[in-house]
Amino acid sequence: MKLLALAAVLTAAIFVSGCVEISDRKMIEQCRRNHCTLNVMLALETDENAKLKSIRVTRSSGIASADRRVVEMAKRFFPQKIPKPRKNFTYIMPGQVRP
Repeated sequence: MKLLALAAVLTAAIFVSGCVEISDRKMIEQCRRNHCTLNVMLALETDENAKLKSIRVTRSSGIASADRRVVEMAKRFFPQKIPKPRKNFTYIMPGQVRP
């Protein structure tokens, strides 16, 4: 349940924060015209002290700057949405960006 809440807040935060810098302008313009959403899947790993150790993109949106934006938001919201993370655990989290 907390993982779903984290995904919802992450998605909302990305939408509110504005557009992402995009290097591949053709792809982004096509996505805007078709009202699509870029999907990213992340793996958030905790260490033996239950602190966030690393974040990996396990499925990219295809646009590096969009992936970076989702990773930044995950770092920001992880401590708030999962206040008592499990030790040595990997959380799998989806993220979305609308250009």
